Amino acid sequence: MEVKLAGVEKGRGTKTCRSAWAIVMVLTLSATAGCQATRGRQFARWLDNVASPDPNVRYASYEALGRLGDAAPAATRFEAVRLLALRLTNGGEPAASRAALCRALGQLGVEPPGSSSPEVRSPVARKAILKALDDPSPLVREQACRALGRVGQPEDAIRLAQIMNVDRIGECRLAAIEALGVLRTRDPRVLSLLVEGMEHEDPAIRLASVQSLRSIAGQDLGLNAADWKRWLEAGGPNGHNEAGGTGSSASMLAGSQTTPPRSSLDPAVRPTHSAAGAATTNESPPASLPPLP
Repeated sequence: MEVKLAGVEKGRGTKTCRSAWAIVMVLTLSATAGCQATRGRQFARWLDNVASPDPNVRYASYEALGRLGDAAPAATRFEAVRLLALRLTNGGEPAASRAALCRALGQLGVEPPGSSSPEVRSPVARKAILKALDDPSPLVREQACRALGRVGQPEDAIRLAQIMNVDRIGECRLAAIEALGVLRTRDPRVLSLLVEGMEHEDPAIRLASVQSLRSIAGQDLGLNAADWKRWLEAGGPNGHNEAGGTGSSASMLAGSQTTPPRSSLDPAVRPTHSAAGAATTNESPPASLPPLP
């Protein structure tokens, strides 16, 4: 059945439609370029507001810079990372603003998709975020974990595993587990800890652990921890056991300590939640995180 367009001759209709689509595409690309330019100008204005004496303006600036960073030129992004890292490490900002700074550095500290080097991660952002992992505010530590998953290096998996193991706030431990999946660590000792998490009594920890394992493995072995243990014994993402066995994840996290700390994955140390929803634990937190090995 042939459909004829009113007033359009056969053959000319096809050319007309193609011309119309070409015009639409040109207009779309022009609008996109215009939007990018507008977002770039907005980024520059928000960057100026970082120095505002009003903490509310600064907070809004940190949030906006993280959202608009993909539209900024590389040099402007570099300057923004430098300024935000200084704001985070110098102190003086309230906890909500420090958390916003961590989020922004996690977004600005990596090259945006489509750039010539999307895997480049800012060492300036990473250094500031590593320091924020020791922040007294759980909100800041949580956001620092998530940001480190984006801008961290493979060796930072140990630091995230320590937080997963000893932080007394459940949200911080969950953020560390999820960040390990984003970082895609290949350390068999850290992976062993994630497999242990699949058998934790807290369903949130079980879910976060298996999701991170799926991201790291690039496959889904299901919800049975035994299947993941066999995968890990076979070498996990490395395809063979380079470490000569998974070893003791607790000993790794404890560094040179003679007696490793009790894992928060142990039901005896599992978090509980008060009526107000704040995560607590039935064991006092350590004075400080265990030293890195």
